[in-house]
Amino acid sequence: MRAPPIGLRTPMNLLQVYNRPLGGGGEEVVVRQTEAAFSSIGIFNTVWFDSAEWTGQNAPPKWKQAFGTLYNNTAVARLRAAQTEASARAWIFHTVFPVGSPALYHEALRQKVPIVQYIHNFRPFASSAFVRSDDSVPMSRSGERFITEVRTGAWQNSALKTFVFASALALLRARWMKAVKAWAAPSDFMRRKFIEAGVSEKHIFTLRYPWQARQLTAPREQDFYLYLGHLNDAKGIKVMIEAWHILRQKLATNAPRLLVGGTGPLADWLRQQTKLNPSIEYTGPIFGDEKQNALANCRAMVVPTLCAESLGLVTYEAYDYAKPVCAARSGALEETVNNSETGFLHTPGKAEELAEHIIQLEASEIRRRNMGLQGRLWLEKQPTLEQWTQNFQQIIDYALANK
Repeated sequence: MRAPPIGLRTPMNLLQVYNRPLGGGGEEVVVRQTEAAFSSIGIFNTVWFDSAEWTGQNAPPKWKQAFGTLYNNTAVARLRAAQTEASARAWIFHTVFPVGSPALYHEALRQKVPIVQYIHNFRPFASSAFVRSDDSVPMSRSGERFITEVRTGAWQNSALKTFVFASALALLRARWMKAVKAWAAPSDFMRRKFIEAGVSEKHIFTLRYPWQARQLTAPREQDFYLYLGHLNDAKGIKVMIEAWHILRQKLATNAPRLLVGGTGPLADWLRQQTKLNPSIEYTGPIFGDEKQNALANCRAMVVPTLCAESLGLVTYEAYDYAKPVCAARSGALEETVNNSETGFLHTPGKAEELAEHIIQLEASEIRRRNMGLQGRLWLEKQPTLEQWTQNFQQIIDYALANK
């Protein structure tokens, strides 16, 4: 992996931009970590957008949202005001769509401010932000992906909305993406994918998310496995439930419990499944102490996603509590789960494989605990917040030198 040059002066004044998606997103943790880390060394402001601004009774009319997706003058005005206050030498962009719009990149070119793009998903090369692990369209074939996404209504289940949003991303790629002078990818997998899409290899660097490991107490567990996350098809919820039906058939009343925490479009369907299988329990969303207790007491975490994950912090959470992970072989999860060492990797969509891995974990408490401890050792080798900040500073220096 190529490293950025070192020794250049780090800018003191920075500005970051983030569009919070509907329902929130795990990348917001990184946004707030960035704010905390760089606020201690100079002026640092964050421009917040929120997709919820375009929902409800106070939302702009649909036609105005469509134009705003292509070029949002209101968003530009907010960014200009923040830049006037901060006099930032560089802008850090996280996810800025749809409210931010490609207009923010145009503004960066106009003001000659370099952008460091922190990648959290597949935009601007996929309108839905996510790519399935079985996706056969290469990232370099943007035209084919555009047509496929519009035909399937990849964004918000609407062909029309997808057409508008995909057009906005095409506009960005064609005219204003050159405002990005450096790219930060959370995994080697995402770095490879964006190089495949056309990003210059010399401008993109792997910058894994930081993690401060909690103090580890004596491991403990109860008789359940844990899923935490959004409840939709892309996350592999139906695959996981099918695996638990298989476990119930094979093990009868000895089948371990599955505790599912989260919310999403499959919540009602999941409630019906709990009636068919008493080994499945649905709690709704889990936060705070309840979430920590669930992590501390589970036997392992289950991550059955069908998406090519950009990194997957859920594995970090599991390892923080010395718990193994049963995950799909999807994207960067192959970088965070060492098969048969810190957990198991199954073929995405294969419920039989997942069920077999659970049976193997059930066969030996000692093996479960050893896998969890190996995961904890892996976690302790990941970048600390201080190391991550230093690496991020080098990437920002690179962008400044490259502008």
